[in-house]
Amino acid sequence: RTHVGWACVFGGCLVGSVVWGHDFVVMRLWAVLGLVTSLGPLIVWWWGEGRGRRGGDGHGGAVGSVVAPGAENAGVERALGERSPA
Repeated sequence: RTHVGWACVFGGCLVGSVVWGHDFVVMRLWAVLGLVTSLGPLIVWWWGEGRGRRGGDGHGGAVGSVVAPGAENAGVERALGERSPA
């Protein structure tokens, strides 16, 4: 909700600059950067949710899941100080 609120504030600033003729480039750039910053997390979340519903990237597993190197040996107990094969 906070991101949407800030997006409304910056969107209002952008619309206000057009309506009242405040055509300073820096003023509009500030409003656009604020919009991008406030809507960025929402867009990333929305995109991630969409990928999750479509089945991820086609490689299976959960979105963002990573298999650690040596995971095939997970659960194998080693003696203290014993190294894994390189």
